[in-house]
Amino acid sequence: MKTSVALCTFNGEKYVSDQIISILDQTEKVDEIVICDDLSSDKTKEILNKFAADNSSIKLIFNEQNLGFVKNFEKAIKNCTGDIIFLADQDDIWKPNKVKKMMKIFRQKADCYYVFSDADAFNENEKLDYTLWDSVNFNLQKQSKFKSGLQKELLIRESFIYGAVLAFRAEFKKYFFPISSEFYHDNWIVLILSFLNKNAGYFISESLINYRIHTSQSIGLPTHKKVLRFFRDINNLRQNHKIVFEKKNRMLSDLKTSLDQNKILSESNRIFLDEMIYFLNQRNEMYDLSKPKRLKIIRKLYSKGFYQTYSTSNLVALKDVVQKVIL
Repeated sequence: MKTSVALCTFNGEKYVSDQIISILDQTEKVDEIVICDDLSSDKTKEILNKFAADNSSIKLIFNEQNLGFVKNFEKAIKNCTGDIIFLADQDDIWKPNKVKKMMKIFRQKADCYYVFSDADAFNENEKLDYTLWDSVNFNLQKQSKFKSGLQKELLIRESFIYGAVLAFRAEFKKYFFPISSEFYHDNWIVLILSFLNKNAGYFISESLINYRIHTSQSIGLPTHKKVLRFFRDINNLRQNHKIVFEKKNRMLSDLKTSLDQNKILSESNRIFLDEMIYFLNQRNEMYDLSKPKRLKIIRKLYSKGFYQTYSTSNLVALKDVVQKVIL
């Protein structure tokens, strides 16, 4: 199987050399590195041209206008010609056996559409004391649910797979485009694949890259500290989440439309999306009702199993009671 890397850059002169070297130095060599630069104004282009002059596997694309990182990744993916596509950020460092370990799964599992791994967090100088999965709370319970075929159910509620640790089969990329403006590219890709096959994803419980934490990156990491998460959740109880619900509904509507247009939306998945949109709409509309009417809706949704099926747990019903009825 031919392998491609889709690497996107933007003013990455400080880190991009280390990343490219780590990709070139893999124990299992990649066949192609497609680098899309999004109109960098620093020395990134000069660095890329130097690498390309010495490595025939590197294909450079320089955008004439700034696309933003999501559309830049879309362009890079479109230009990859490999059977397996690895996504790469400009500021990380791949561990030498990343490609080999991920390709082993693709070769062994014909039903595997995508693979992802954990990552070590590190700053400018040193490895930190937590990982990517610590930050996104991809714990053993969620890992077990993921393995059991509840992949789309988990991914539609929260994003825990980062593009920096993701690889997927290129035969499915025709279903990705255009990537919805409501999504990050990585979340969009794994959701599409998980709706195609409930067991589409496999993961490696090992850190295969160093994920760099710095102030200028497009996407950082949520807090890995449980105490801070607790206070964040308490603060969230006091907030009006209409904007969040409305955005989530736009995301689900875009996902449903894309799956439908590509003729890959099964009837069961159509019902799943319709019911989740209904669930979110009901929770959103509560804000415009009196507290007794809010409680009535919560009871109805709870009795029909919507909280258990379309939220992280039945405890979300208790959260709605506290947030929308008591506070």
